[in-house]
Amino acid sequence: MIERIHREYSKYLNCYKQVRILFPESYFKDLHKRYPVFYFHDGQNLVHRSPFSNSSWGIKKTFKDLNIEAIVVGIDSNKNRVQEYCPFRPIDFKGKFTSKAYEYGQFITEELKPIIDKKLRTLSDYEHTFIGGSSYGAVISLYISATFKGIFSLVMSFSLASWPFLILFNDYIRLTKLDEKAKYQICVGTKEEDINYNKEMCHQAYLYCSKLLKDYLDFKNINNELTIYQDGRHSERDWSKQLADVLVKEINRFR
Repeated sequence: MIERIHREYSKYLNCYKQVRILFPESYFKDLHKRYPVFYFHDGQNLVHRSPFSNSSWGIKKTFKDLNIEAIVVGIDSNKNRVQEYCPFRPIDFKGKFTSKAYEYGQFITEELKPIIDKKLRTLSDYEHTFIGGSSYGAVISLYISATFKGIFSLVMSFSLASWPFLILFNDYIRLTKLDEKAKYQICVGTKEEDINYNKEMCHQAYLYCSKLLKDYLDFKNINNELTIYQDGRHSERDWSKQLADVLVKEINRFR
């Protein structure tokens, strides 16, 4: 895949957002072909090592190994990550908190996606547009899918970190009319950790969040699949393997 980095201004967030776009090599050879589009958060970690886990998603290799030809749009996170990814105040957040999750969703759906579809050869319809992320990136993926319906047909949640605002987030998912046509792929490990909290508590918290999400989706009769990874950890290396599994399961969407 070939990487290009752009900066796009958002009137909703009142700042520039760095966006990295990964193109399949065929994009520059077959000038008539159009491609499905993946939107991912923490875009810098798709190809570069995260300072927290010292690993990356290795997304270029994953797509090449699976022979998936698609455009990947990674929106880099910055110092405002918590405010942009969290619709509710995390219990451990210090200082003033004003959520920008709704505005971040507006940026992706009303500003970034129209630009991507206008300037690039995309398959811009619902069936070929996907979103995903890990930890708080999973939170915002689910929030955007629930809030801005009819845009993303596949929602990918890796290591959902909704436990710092569990009741508020679960109430939102429970009470909101979700996108009933979307497919939700939920992945979580049994050894998820957070350096600021007790290990065993984290193991149980991450599992509980993903299991509860599945329960809500099942209750609403919404298509979903939960995969629990034995000894899976909270790292880009693990999410890379989980993403590959999801892509194999959903491969017909990308052909």
